[in-house]
Amino acid sequence: MPLEHGLRAAARELPRGRVAKALVVLADKLNRGEKLDEALSAGGRSLPPHLTALITGGLRSASLARVLTELVAAERHSADVMRRIMLAVSYPALLLLMMSLIFGYFCIAVVPSLMEVYEDFDADLPAATMALGELSRSGVWMLAGNIAVLAASWLFVWAAMRTAELRALLVFVPLLGPVIRWAALARYSRLLALLVEVELPLPQALDIAGRGCEDASLRYASQKVAAGVQSGRALSDALMARREFPDSMGPMVRWGEQAAGTARSTSALADALRVGFVTHAVVPPLAFLFVLWGAAFLMSASLLPMVSLIEKLT
Repeated sequence: MPLEHGLRAAARELPRGRVAKALVVLADKLNRGEKLDEALSAGGRSLPPHLTALITGGLRSASLARVLTELVAAERHSADVMRRIMLAVSYPALLLLMMSLIFGYFCIAVVPSLMEVYEDFDADLPAATMALGELSRSGVWMLAGNIAVLAASWLFVWAAMRTAELRALLVFVPLLGPVIRWAALARYSRLLALLVEVELPLPQALDIAGRGCEDASLRYASQKVAAGVQSGRALSDALMARREFPDSMGPMVRWGEQAAGTARSTSALADALRVGFVTHAVVPPLAFLFVLWGAAFLMSASLLPMVSLIEKLT
C-alpha cells in the first residue's frame, strides 16, 4: 500500500484532532508528489514532533504499519479518557445546577410566604429555618452566582482538556487530578515505548515523548530526565529522581534495562497505567450526596416549623 494511503487510513481511525489533521495534510502532500522529507520539514508546528519521529523511524525500521497501529490505539485511548473526564465533570455539574435552580426557586417564590405565615402565628423557628429565611433575602443573587460559578468551572475544565498549561492546574483538583495524571503518564509511556522501538536515541525520545503527552509538568520533567541520560545517568535513576513520575516507573524501567529492553518495559508500564485509570476513573458521588443533603435541608427547614405551629393550634 502506498504511504499516503496508509496515512489516510490511519487518520480515518483517529478521533478528530491535531494528529488526524496532520496525517491528512501529510497524505495530501505525498499525493501531490512531494517527497516525504520535504513534506515533513514543511509541516512546521502543524505536525506534532512525535508524529514526525514515528513516521521516519517506522520507515527506517520497516515497522511503520505496526507503529501507526499503536499510535492510533494510543490516540483513541487518550480521546476516550478526555471524553470520560468531561462526562465525569458534566454529571455532578448538572446535578448541582438542578439543585441551584430548585433552591433558588424556593428562596424566591416559596420561603418568603412561609416565613410570613410562621411570623403571623409566632411559630418557633429552628436555626435551619432562620438560616433559610436569611438566604431567601438574596435568593436572586445567590442563584445567579451559583450558575455563574458552575458555568465558569465547566468552561475552565473544557478549555483545560485542550490546553496542556491549563490542564496542569487540574492535577491538584481532588478526585479529578489523579485521573488526568494517570492518563497523561499512560500516553507518555506509550509514546516513549514507540519512539525507542523505532531506534530513536533515548534522550531525543524522552524529549519528544514529553512534548507529545500534552502535559506541561511531564514535559518539563521529561526534559530533565533526557538531560540526565545525556550526561550518562541511567534512565531508571533519572526517572526515580523526579516526583512527577510514579514510584513504580523506575523499577520497571530498570527491569527493562537489565533484561527485557526499555521499549518493552515502558510499554508494559503504559498498560499498567491504563488499568490504573480504569480503577480511578469513577464518577464522584459527592455531588449526588451534596444534592441529597441540600434537598433534605430545604425540606426540613421549610416544614419543621409546621410541627410547633400544629401544636399551638391544637
